[in-house]
Amino acid sequence: MSDGRADRLRQRRQEREQSERDGGADTDGSTDLPDSSDLSDSDEGVDWRDGPLKEVGTEVRMYLPDDVVDELDYHYTGFQREIKHKHGIAIEKNRHWYPLVAELGLESLIELDPAELLKELQEREYLSS
Repeated sequence: MSDGRADRLRQRRQEREQSERDGGADTDGSTDLPDSSDLSDSDEGVDWRDGPLKEVGTEVRMYLPDDVVDELDYHYTGFQREIKHKHGIAIEKNRHWYPLVAELGLESLIELDPAELLKELQEREYLSS
């Protein structure tokens, strides 16, 4: 990552922290929203895949059954080893694996109607009958 990009990310984080300390509002009670000049090409190319995830991503915590965690870890390890061996690319769990698992899972879920979703929840025993 270029030094300029790292500096912009650091500055954004500091501004966000300052805003939180100030209560996130101006003296007139309105919240700080970026104006069009803040949306310039200076941020072009900066996304969640660049820089430290803690600075550009959103932390999401969830509780999963142990067997689901075991399956996630097992398959991550298998894919990670094979891709590293065959392609020389390191797949990171938080940067690559979890976002893909969430995205592919969501793509599958949005295809369900509410009755099908309810059936899946009950069959997987996530919801009692």
